[in-house]
Amino acid sequence: MSVELKPCPFCGGISFSYRFKKDNRMVFGVRHEICTIECLGCTASVRQAGSTREKAEENAADIWNRRAET
Repeated sequence: MSVELKPCPFCGGISFSYRFKKDNRMVFGVRHEICTIECLGCTASVRQAGSTREKAEENAADIWNRRAET
């Protein structure tokens, strides 16, 4: 993956698994890919869709790396 992930916000883990699958639903005439990123330390995860596998992975990484302002 080209986007670096921040450590898990819950356990601080730095090991992750990636899962991909095709979404069977059509959105604007396109079947989307779904990417799930899961922390191997505590199983916290995010799941995002994209029109391609790369876009789904990028979307999931963006959500994973987003942190609430403190």
